[in-house]
Amino acid sequence: MRAVTDDRSSSGFRLAWLRLSWSRLSGSRLWQVAMIALGGLLLLVGLAIAPLPGPGGLPVMLVGGVLVLRHSADARKFYVRMTRRYPKILGPIERIRARLRARRQQRSRA
Repeated sequence: MRAVTDDRSSSGFRLAWLRLSWSRLSGSRLWQVAMIALGGLLLLVGLAIAPLPGPGGLPVMLVGGVLVLRHSADARKFYVRMTRRYPKILGPIERIRARLRARRQQRSRA
């Protein structure tokens, strides 16, 4: 399907492209984009409430990070790159993930 205009500098082309790209989204892709957006929103909310007393910001940011990592390949690649670059900082998170993964595999075998 062609865009409305051939002039790529006009706003009509951009709007037509946006309309076409949204119309091609499947239900699962739309769900994936929504989960990434929700995860990003939770990360921002957690960052905003982190200065308040109590641990309120950290659990919210962890949930947001999990949502983004589960639904975004680019975020997973970035996480792996940062884990290799800063193993002392992200090492405890990796140990927890390995323990949970082993527990999940053990349950699936039983």
